[in-house]
Amino acid sequence: MAEHEKIQILPLVPLKNSVLFPGLLMPLSIGRPASLAAVEAALSTEEKEVVVVAQRTSTVDSPAMEDIFTIGTRAVIRKMSRPSEDLLEVLVLGVERVVVLKLDATEPFVRARISSWPLPEEKNAEVEALTRALLELARRPSASPSSSRRSRIRSSSASCSASPTIPCAWSSCWLRCSAWMSRRSRRCSKPAPEPTHCGHARLPVA
Repeated sequence: MAEHEKIQILPLVPLKNSVLFPGLLMPLSIGRPASLAAVEAALSTEEKEVVVVAQRTSTVDSPAMEDIFTIGTRAVIRKMSRPSEDLLEVLVLGVERVVVLKLDATEPFVRARISSWPLPEEKNAEVEALTRALLELARRPSASPSSSRRSRIRSSSASCSASPTIPCAWSSCWLRCSAWMSRRSRRCSKPAPEPTHCGHARLPVA
């Protein structure tokens, strides 16, 4: 059997409002009983691996095969904290793209039969142009501030102890996404001039 056809069975963690890509770190808020059981089962293993997929509809609490996108990501749990008895906050790292072949609806959580689904290696002028366009978009802030606003952000970020290289407006968001696990009290002496500029102001929900 070819390497990409090897089948693994891992706990399933469906996301209601986000998508995890390979190579990315993402904080997740785990609250559903099945998702809590899936993460706890993964944490009890040496590999600490789960399958993260996106739901087609966020209103479904117990998704079946028809309620999820079958292309997902095999992920490793890097950090975990438990703010309360019925809530886990974890930091996961996407490892590789996978396809979900079947769901085993066992109690108390769902296991997914998966196979590796490598990214296509197609290279042509259109793909290269799209790649350049995506890289250009990635370099831009989601809400590009004007030059005058940029200068105000720089001046206010000078007194921010959270990150000396990230302006306050983005520091607060960055802290929510990456420093929430440490539970350290990091605050800017001046408020950010604008609300956070990225979509991670609220943790993805599983």
